[in-house]
Amino acid sequence: MKKLKGLLAVSLLTNVMLGGIIVGHLSHRWGHSMITAIQESLKTSSLPKARQEALQMQLVKVRQEGKATHKEIRAAHKALLAILAAPVFDGQAYDIQIDHVHTLYSQQLNRVSKTIKETAEEMNPAERAALADALRHLSQKK
Repeated sequence: MKKLKGLLAVSLLTNVMLGGIIVGHLSHRWGHSMITAIQESLKTSSLPKARQEALQMQLVKVRQEGKATHKEIRAAHKALLAILAAPVFDGQAYDIQIDHVHTLYSQQLNRVSKTIKETAEEMNPAERAALADALRHLSQKK
């Protein structure tokens, strides 16, 4: 019976650590790093320099506007890890917190999407195709 309890404790600890690693990895893939990845992809795109620079400036503005949300994401992520590491796992608190984290990520993504949309509305078809190509290459990078 003691072996079973020990095995259960080790299994729970391993799952909590794995969950923390997964959530931590995801949090670093969004927010500021997403904007940086788009900016890097634009540098090698065939988009005219003037359009690249305009979009780059808009993304800098989005980053500045999203700083508070980014801080909230870090705090929410920390709270999520605390829930995972608690002696007794509270599945309902985990679900609530992960929904909060997803909401914050969605806010960041919506800011970026809105900026891209507003910029694309000012572009001609060839420029929009170049932008689409830059974003396509972004989704293929790992």
